[in-house]
Amino acid sequence: MKKNVEEVLHKKYHKKLEKLNAYKEKLKRMQMTFREYGVGCVIKDEWSYYQIEIIYESILNKKKFEDTYLTTYVSMHDFWHDLDYQERKHQMNVDIDLMRRELKSFPYENEDIYMPMFDQRMNRLYVQEIVLMELKQYHRYIKKFDDVIQKNMYGILPYVYNFTSCLFICGDDSYFCIYNPDVNRLYFIENFNCTHTLNFDPSKNHATTFEELKAIADAYMHKEDQLCAKLIAGSRLVSDRTKKKMKRLAR
Repeated sequence: MKKNVEEVLHKKYHKKLEKLNAYKEKLKRMQMTFREYGVGCVIKDEWSYYQIEIIYESILNKKKFEDTYLTTYVSMHDFWHDLDYQERKHQMNVDIDLMRRELKSFPYENEDIYMPMFDQRMNRLYVQEIVLMELKQYHRYIKKFDDVIQKNMYGILPYVYNFTSCLFICGDDSYFCIYNPDVNRLYFIENFNCTHTLNFDPSKNHATTFEELKAIADAYMHKEDQLCAKLIAGSRLVSDRTKKKMKRLAR
């Protein structure tokens, strides 16, 4: 039976992400952080690892908001209760606005989203109304928020705006492609499930360009298998021996 492009590349080049030291170190950091907040951190496969990264980056941003809130609150403690709500909010937001310039974020419906694990209302609370954290019903979110975490609420945007260790290549919410240079692998995501991968020589992860990867991904996503094989054969992503196999598949 004739093998297809994905099968040939997988047999030759597939390298498990979990064997990389960088992966192991980051996973430990994520697990420690998730335990601190009582959030589940179940890694079923590489795709779930990238989804977990989005929650992790969200938590890091969340903590920076809260640290700024606490610092500002302490600095104003002596006269905090002499201020009305609008005065407290104004002073708090001055410091929040200065801090958040350095954070990862993306635009969504005319708002900036810093924590894609949360809906717009929760993001708005941290960005515009964090002064409400002194109230009991909101203060609890500092330590417990697992019940309000939501996945895939913003579609491809967290992947486009670098909330994972992958580079967004192309596509839309229903079907898109991301790339991890550490393993030199393209992942094809359909309805937020990883259905296919294209593996390249891990030692040649610097021997390509974004345009080249996009052309390969586009061809694969449009089921243009011969064109995809031809593009890979003409790249520097694989060995000469593998290029010959790609050329045969391109016929």
